[in-house]
Amino acid sequence: MIRPSQFLLVCLISGAAHAQASSVIKPPPGDLCHARAAKPLIGRAISEAPKPRHGYSHRFVCTTCQVPTDYNPRRLNFIFDEKTRKITALQCG
Repeated sequence: MIRPSQFLLVCLISGAAHAQASSVIKPPPGDLCHARAAKPLIGRAISEAPKPRHGYSHRFVCTTCQVPTDYNPRRLNFIFDEKTRKITALQCG
């Protein structure tokens, strides 16, 4: 037989798990950081990347570096090879 305190604990745990699952932030649709427009920069030196426009930002992240987990859909991430200093990928975030 389940005691009331056990039942309450199960309800609280299942409610907390549901709240965590529903609070996951999903990235908005579209290309808010203009990664498509910057695609021609793949393969070029990171020094050739343009300065960010007003209201947008970008950061450079090497392929072996740690990346902060903060998410900004308007920020363009330039992923580059640490040895060659060439851009290998682009992504919003």
